[in-house]
Amino acid sequence: EYGLNILAVTWKTPARTNIGKANVDRMLQNLNIDHIDYSVSYETEKKFMIKAFENNGDPGIPFHMGVYTIPYRLAVQMSIPLIIWGENSQLEYGGTINEQLTTNIEEKWMKKHGCMQGTNSKSWTDNELKEKDLAAYALPTLKELRKSQVVTQRLFLGSFFKWNSLDNAKTAKKYGFIYNKKSKKTGYWNFADIDCNFVSLHHFPMWHKFGTTRILDNLSIQIRYGVITREEAMRIVKEKGLEVPHEDIELFCKFVGKDVSWFWETLEKFRNRTIWKKKKGKWVIPNFLIKDWEW
Repeated sequence: EYGLNILAVTWKTPARTNIGKANVDRMLQNLNIDHIDYSVSYETEKKFMIKAFENNGDPGIPFHMGVYTIPYRLAVQMSIPLIIWGENSQLEYGGTINEQLTTNIEEKWMKKHGCMQGTNSKSWTDNELKEKDLAAYALPTLKELRKSQVVTQRLFLGSFFKWNSLDNAKTAKKYGFIYNKKSKKTGYWNFADIDCNFVSLHHFPMWHKFGTTRILDNLSIQIRYGVITREEAMRIVKEKGLEVPHEDIELFCKFVGKDVSWFWETLEKFRNRTIWKKKKGKWVIPNFLIKDWEW
């Protein structure tokens, strides 16, 4: 609608859901765009996800790194002058004014706010994962940027159009995007985080690390949007309880060739003992938001 010639670029999850695949197909059917669906070697992804989970308690680090680096690399290689990402996490979940207004996304921002936990591709190289294996996750060098002879601008759509995830879902639906009650993988929204069977494993460790959940993320945003009250949100949280993604955990463990017990043992290492306390043999969070929570 604004005259741009668009190349859509997606990092292709190795666990894409059926509804995720259907939505990629519908995007191509209903929007006048070109599209590259980029797959990283499954062997590399397995090793990277295992390492990210064991070292940082988040198997989703490779996902987020790919979302930022792959479009950037392709833009430089193809002399494309403008990269537009959708969600600015600092705008959606709460950051400083400067972070919310950011219009030039640099490596420093990605490492700090892009769910990379302060790392880049070089942070993960070793005898198992060599630099060449992680090429897709490496940002362009200054030499590559100069060689491309194009000043690539990197920005968020929300810097120019009012960002509202609920409204965005309605807009996408007009162009064929599908979602329903059965499509929900994690959290409260049935339109977000639905394209990958592993995405819940990025969100679930928040419970052990911070005593929060993806549902709390979603409902907090709705409170800030003014579409729900805090009291209503707390009632929903209590009603839903802790939704453990057992099916996704099993799929993930099967993919990386590990036993489910390995997942729970690894996750336990990241339990935040500052907020979690043992009471009558059970881990509990004293003074938790919901008083009669089922521990």
